[in-house]
Amino acid sequence: TKKFKSSETYTVLYLAEKPSLTIESPKDGDTLSTSETLVKGKTDQSVAIRINGSPAVVGMDGSFTYSARLKEGDNEISVEATDIAGNSETIVLKVRYEKDE
Repeated sequence: TKKFKSSETYTVLYLAEKPSLTIESPKDGDTLSTSETLVKGKTDQSVAIRINGSPAVVGMDGSFTYSARLKEGDNEISVEATDIAGNSETIVLKVRYEKDE
């Protein structure tokens, strides 16, 4: 008689491509007159977005918005998209905040 022993089953997700990531606003190099800017963009479905290390809400269609606070002068806004397989794509925008006098 043969005896069978069940073993754990693992699901491996393999995605070879980095997630898509486009930023609609702000544009790299923009000079802004407000201390906050709305970061708007689009990615693939089921992709997690982090902006300057904080999670952003991603809609069913892959669109996202995030309100980023700016300090006076030069600012970097880092947008990172990570898919469920751990692939990531990062875009870093440089924007300048100058108060209106």
